[in-house]
Amino acid sequence: MAEEKKIEQPSVDLQELLDSVLHDEPTEFVFGGKKHKLGWLRKGTMSKCSHIRAKEKNEWKRNVKICVCILLNNIWKIRFLYWIYWRWLYYIKDVDVAEVLRVLDVSKKKFHRTHSHWLPY
Repeated sequence: MAEEKKIEQPSVDLQELLDSVLHDEPTEFVFGGKKHKLGWLRKGTMSKCSHIRAKEKNEWKRNVKICVCILLNNIWKIRFLYWIYWRWLYYIKDVDVAEVLRVLDVSKKKFHRTHSHWLPY
């Protein structure tokens, strides 16, 4: 006879992960050696990211610009700091690809799946 599979309770780590998703707790990540928290993406942030996705042809520059929008995640911060922050990351600091992709990956989990058309992958 075939052995019956037992259904077991998920581990405590998985239960905590599910609870954090259900209660929309901010996700912590490291960018540039500093810890950041990312809650839900605001409407202005998603709008700016959509605009960047449509206009920017250079893939690396587009990813850095979207990363900056996600790090700022506030329309007023984007209006005042975006123009200098993305240039600083792109031209001066020359940020690592893995860090930018880590931010984009965290941001994928912070809005409804139907709005994912602006992400690069």
